[in-house]
Amino acid sequence: MIYICIGSGGVGKTTFSSALAFYLAQQGKRVLVLTIDPSNRLKTTMGLSDSEFKEIKDPSFKGTLHASVINHQKTFNEFLMKVADPRIIEKIISNRLYQQLSTTLSGSQDFTALEKLLTAYESNLYDAIVLDTPPAQHAIEFLKAPQKLSKIFSESIAKWFRPEATGFIGLNLIRKA
Repeated sequence: MIYICIGSGGVGKTTFSSALAFYLAQQGKRVLVLTIDPSNRLKTTMGLSDSEFKEIKDPSFKGTLHASVINHQKTFNEFLMKVADPRIIEKIISNRLYQQLSTTLSGSQDFTALEKLLTAYESNLYDAIVLDTPPAQHAIEFLKAPQKLSKIFSESIAKWFRPEATGFIGLNLIRKA
């Protein structure tokens, strides 16, 4: 089960996400609470310090609780390793354009959030995933990230990056996404 907590700023999404995850762990569920909010609220609430992933312990838990923040560059690189030709992965990862696009391109952080959510879901390690989103009217838009990135690389300006123009190897990766 995936629970997505959305809403504008200051309505208690992080507090609710944390409380829901805590409750589910008390009920015997294996829970992941994941934040895609770039602020540090959940990170601070769960005591994550600089780590990306942490098991939260409490004597009242009949299940388990893990908390995670997204390292966007690491998540994008892990996705790349799943879909790219292993012979060229290091070349792509060390490319400055890739490094810039994978963290700052509009939709790239939404894409990594969706990728992290999908990876956690497909791992079957959790009975419940609680997603804490950033304060926004349209926070659920991150679900459309793959289509947005694909559209960017289909636009006319992207012709400069197409294989026939420059040999840009990232285009096929975006299409696979």
